[in-house]
Amino acid sequence: MKKYFIVFFIIMGIFLLTGCNNKNDTLKSREGVELIPNSYHAYFEGECNHLNELYFEDNNYTYYKICIDYIGLDFKNTKLYRTLDDAILRKETSLDNLINKSNEQIQYGLYDVYLFDDFNLAIKDKNIYLINKIVNYEEYLDDFEN
Repeated sequence: MKKYFIVFFIIMGIFLLTGCNNKNDTLKSREGVELIPNSYHAYFEGECNHLNELYFEDNNYTYYKICIDYIGLDFKNTKLYRTLDDAILRKETSLDNLINKSNEQIQYGLYDVYLFDDFNLAIKDKNIYLINKIVNYEEYLDDFEN
């Protein structure tokens, strides 16, 4: 009988240790939740003057907004919501993630243009232009070059 009690005690100890280790892993993963960008949306209120306005600067790029107040970003599997500038500066998303979420990519002159539901993104050199869909990006980029 003592043999069974010892074996039972060892097995219960193993289950207890395994359970505690899994619980610690879960807490660690909650603290460092991997943020997966879900969607990006442009927000704008007011009159559109078609001028580019500095949005923010990242290490390598300068972001300009045209008829956009801000770009909002939500994440999968969490109720977190950020603006694009805040998320990029916090390293919660990147330009690559933004580009990967675009609906389509086209080449327009010297620009790489990425189309989204309610805005377009044009990249030339180290400048990024976030252009509201109400603005014809082709006309804007042509006028901007002249």
